[in-house]
Amino acid sequence: MNKLKEPELETLDRETYRFLILSSFGNYKTYRVNKNSDNYIIIAKNYVKYFEDTITHKEIVINSLVKKSETAISEAQWLEVKALIDKIDFWELPVSKNERYLDGTAYIIEGYSLEKNACTQRNYHVTSRISPNDSTIYKSIFNKISKFIEDK
Repeated sequence: MNKLKEPELETLDRETYRFLILSSFGNYKTYRVNKNSDNYIIIAKNYVKYFEDTITHKEIVINSLVKKSETAISEAQWLEVKALIDKIDFWELPVSKNERYLDGTAYIIEGYSLEKNACTQRNYHVTSRISPNDSTIYKSIFNKISKFIEDK
């Protein structure tokens, strides 16, 4: 998160979900959806990345922030995101699946809530999936958030 200049969700002191797309060969994207009182906002960032050492590919360096946008969304749109989060049972979802992919794209969802989850008794949770199909509910959350930004 330091390289992406993204805050720890706990420090924001509000219900927040962060959605990261980390491509093996493409760029990185982050979408942070915040609820603050009756205001809802998506902060989207697109980064260009490159390999520091092109022979050994040892270190990935975030080269530059290409685009940053802040988009206000409606309460109904916030509730759509929350409904999808609930549909995948995010707070009870295993952190990762036992997947093996060569050069897949990582899709990561982080969540922070002021109230502890009834099942896990935690305020923070993170999950990741490698190259989920377009048809999965997990990936549809990313598509929904991206569409909210495109529609503005």
